[in-house]
Amino acid sequence: MRPDAASAAQASAMHILQRLFAALLLVGLCACAPNSAYRTHLVDLDKDASCQRASANMHDDLPQVCGSVTPESVRGLYELHFVEFDDQGWLFPNTPPSADALATNPSNQIDNLMDRLTYLLAKKAKT
Repeated sequence: MRPDAASAAQASAMHILQRLFAALLLVGLCACAPNSAYRTHLVDLDKDASCQRASANMHDDLPQVCGSVTPESVRGLYELHFVEFDDQGWLFPNTPPSADALATNPSNQIDNLMDRLTYLLAKKAKT
């Protein structure tokens, strides 16, 4: 075998190994995502303003618990509600009861969203 052919075969084998390693790494990273809801705390925006941002500036210092609340809100600008689904497209199952006052079952996210929309529409109709 000529030296040029040997180096080409070695380069081809190395290229195949690199692609195989990249594919295995990608599969491994995808398998590492937790199968749990991120937004597990419900905030009543009319009663609790502790997690509302004062402006749309995303660098506001908020309590750490605010990273897992729904809805996110900027006073007077918007509310951002979350409804999370698992990897099969279903709502996340209920979690065990918690002593945390803000904790909510992830499966209730869609109900909480619809209740809030109904409340806001009724409030707007009165004005």
